[in-house]
Amino acid sequence: MLLHNKNKLIKRLFIVAMLTVFSFNINLNDAEALDYFMPVSTPNTVGPGARAHGMGGAFMVVADDGTSAYWNTACLNNLINKEFSLVTDFTHRIENNDFKTNPTETDLQTVSQLDLNHISYSQPFSSKLFYIFPKAHHVLSINFLKQYSFSQKWDFIRKIQSNDIMVYDDIDYKCEGKLSTIGIAYSLMIRENISIGIMLNIWNSSVTNNQWEKTSYQECIRNNKIIEQALANETYDFNGYNANLGLLWQNIFNSDGLYKINLGFILKTPFNADIDRTYSLVTSNGYKEVVKKQEVMKMPVSYGIGTALVSNDFNYALDMYYTKWNDFCDTNPTLVIRMGTEYLYKRNNYVIPFRSGLYYDETPAKGTTDIYYGITLGTGIEFIDKYAFDVAYQFRYANNVGSSILESMGFSQDVREHTIYTSMIIYF
Repeated sequence: MLLHNKNKLIKRLFIVAMLTVFSFNINLNDAEALDYFMPVSTPNTVGPGARAHGMGGAFMVVADDGTSAYWNTACLNNLINKEFSLVTDFTHRIENNDFKTNPTETDLQTVSQLDLNHISYSQPFSSKLFYIFPKAHHVLSINFLKQYSFSQKWDFIRKIQSNDIMVYDDIDYKCEGKLSTIGIAYSLMIRENISIGIMLNIWNSSVTNNQWEKTSYQECIRNNKIIEQALANETYDFNGYNANLGLLWQNIFNSDGLYKINLGFILKTPFNADIDRTYSLVTSNGYKEVVKKQEVMKMPVSYGIGTALVSNDFNYALDMYYTKWNDFCDTNPTLVIRMGTEYLYKRNNYVIPFRSGLYYDETPAKGTTDIYYGITLGTGIEFIDKYAFDVAYQFRYANNVGSSILESMGFSQDVREHTIYTSMIIYF
């Protein structure tokens, strides 16, 4: 989209799924121009539950609490008691940014955020269902789920050579917001060892404040004098509907009660999200621009398969997810691999778990994928049939990612992210 003014040229570069970059040229006078930009806002995928993240997110088959609605809705049938669950997360993100063609004076950027991760109520039933399943075990669950998080702050000075004069570009940028859903989930045991489940996800900005906002303030300095100021703001409201479909197949192999092997499958349906976008730009020389536009963002299909070896005291799980971003934009499909273990230290009226996990996480980027890795640890305590408290730590990292976003500036970044999840479950 091009918007023209005598002194301004705004040029939209591209939108790749949820990756949005804007680049502007602000004419200071007839002889020189300074490049102005608003950097990428990258959504971080978020899953619920301290137990799940303690196992590296390998929870598609072993889930047995209210967060099952997200990981595999069919696993809700593992619930025996009514339960209320509440999950919070705290994230500290460190970005080491590198602009090879435009060096900056401050490259290390940090941001911290405490947020509600998940809240749910789940109700199991054991009753006749439609005369087809005479003793059906089925579960209904209502969930609030944080699906994606936008959290980024940059504050640095960029050096730009303009007509043999060094210009300093002082940029203060932040991005805040999240994408959350209200999920209505239902799971049914159709055979003794097979369960199915479905969850309707409601992405509604009026219900869950489903939006993100980017703000960038910039000062252009030459000879210790401010010669131009600009304030840009973008807000995005995100609305839509999709569904998660799950299948859990238990006891496909049973070694005389010593251990058993289970399988799980999940499908997240594609959908068209309605985006209400508002963009504004105000500069110190009197230029003002406000753009409001309705857009459609196509979200891809995602599916996964998982397996777990389950014994009395140990659980070992492996999950794989595949998302077809390439159906809608210039990027590659992404693969996520998660592995986790859990040891249960059992006593008469309580259980203490010890968990660990690893994962390999590809995220969409223009023409390629960026690769992240994660290491997790977790523990907690469960007082049987009363309540459970869990905590997990996740270290997520990547090197030289984001290079496809600002290629003209030689941009890349190293990311180090620390997250602590806490969850409380009350059984009724």
